[in-house]
Amino acid sequence: MKKILLFAALTAFCGVACAEKGKADEKDNSEGKTDVNVIGKSPVSASETVAAFFETQLPSVSGYRSDCFFVDEGQKKVICLTINSVKQLKDIMRLSIEPPAIDFDTHTLVIGQVEVGGSGYTISAQTLDVKTGAATLNLTVKKPEASYEVMCPLYFWGLYPRFTAGTINVNVVE
Repeated sequence: MKKILLFAALTAFCGVACAEKGKADEKDNSEGKTDVNVIGKSPVSASETVAAFFETQLPSVSGYRSDCFFVDEGQKKVICLTINSVKQLKDIMRLSIEPPAIDFDTHTLVIGQVEVGGSGYTISAQTLDVKTGAATLNLTVKKPEASYEVMCPLYFWGLYPRFTAGTINVNVVE
């Protein structure tokens, strides 16, 4: 009988603890934080204004430089940033222009550059794998038929459902 009562008490305790954990998770998600696992997530569609801004400020073909982003980054081969506020976006911009309106309560901007082996490369696919506390951005790049064999920056950006991750590893595949 003692074993049954002990088991019942333990089960009730675990049920309450799990319910409280669920409430805490809901609170975190309601504040725009997500720590869920997302595998193979493509960027969400951006408004025309947002897309036009990044297409203008970040060349989509390697071999061209951005005057707005990553100008003073020296010899870094890979830069990948998660942006969760307008202030963070303005902090990385090098020009005094107003960024487009992005709903950072529901979205995270992933922006950066990788070094590729020539001019004319483009990104043909971009997916994000998010696991609790870590993320990997998978970029599939398309090599042109002819290009100059010189290391060039290739810029990327994408809007994703809001997430938090300390570091994003970048995986480039030709």
